[in-house]
Amino acid sequence: MSIFNASELQEYDNYLTLSRALAPLAEGKDINPETVKSSFKKFVLKKNPNSAADVEAQEMEYHWSALHCLEDSEVELLANKLKNMLAKGQYSQEWFYKIIGFSLNLINLGFWDESYREKLLDSLRLAANHDPKCDAAALRQERDNFNDFYGTDANLIMDKLITEVEQDERERDLNRISFEFSIVDQNTGKTISAFFEEVIKSEHQNRILNVPAETVAMSTYVGTADSQNSLHSFFHTGMKRYRDKHSLNEAVGWLKKIDAQLVKMGSKSRMGGLRTKWIRNDIKEAIETLSERAQCASTESDAVM
Repeated sequence: MSIFNASELQEYDNYLTLSRALAPLAEGKDINPETVKSSFKKFVLKKNPNSAADVEAQEMEYHWSALHCLEDSEVELLANKLKNMLAKGQYSQEWFYKIIGFSLNLINLGFWDESYREKLLDSLRLAANHDPKCDAAALRQERDNFNDFYGTDANLIMDKLITEVEQDERERDLNRISFEFSIVDQNTGKTISAFFEEVIKSEHQNRILNVPAETVAMSTYVGTADSQNSLHSFFHTGMKRYRDKHSLNEAVGWLKKIDAQLVKMGSKSRMGGLRTKWIRNDIKEAIETLSERAQCASTESDAVM
């Protein structure tokens, strides 16, 4: 292989990758475009697991390190490439902060006007939807990890993105929950408590709050003994494990609404009234626990500031 130079070897490597990727065409079988595309992705992604947009961002990052040494025409060229990337919104979450930084550089240097802030946010939302690994929790973790590394301006844009992604997730959850719990019957309490137990173990504990307080109270009111006891079990232990520091106060408000609805509805039987009393006591204890946790989180936040 020493008779070939580096560029020739690269050309051969590219040819070999494409040949393997398009192998179905040479097998003499009936094929369709999806078969070829699937084969192509299999081999190309195995060789380079990053998306084409990520590869493009990597190349851009290399040039961006020398931004202040470039001529206007060279900066304009980078700006146009970034503009195209923003329009497609296919880069992965790992590039969000860097792309925010690139864009803010162009705005601060006067190559882009302030309207590009909104275009940047639209692009980030598009990319967040495109990346299957991206959700509000992952973005919040990244926000915490980088802290002030990219500056206040970049953090404000990331905060807006997190808020919008959370809102999108909340609406999807609300639509699904509204459908699943549109009819409350004697066994709905068991379904709800099973959902709560699943969510409380996840990274998205605030999804619990998507179940309307009225639905929880109604499922207690009309529920069988098993249904009521399942809710009692959750509020007695599960709710106290709620630790999403960003929604503790919201969780307290949600619990108070459930309690108020239970008072309003009352109970259908003496035993039902007893179990409702237990649930209300559980809710009050959970309110105290989460209120204390919210106070501690607020104190810690003030100390950091």
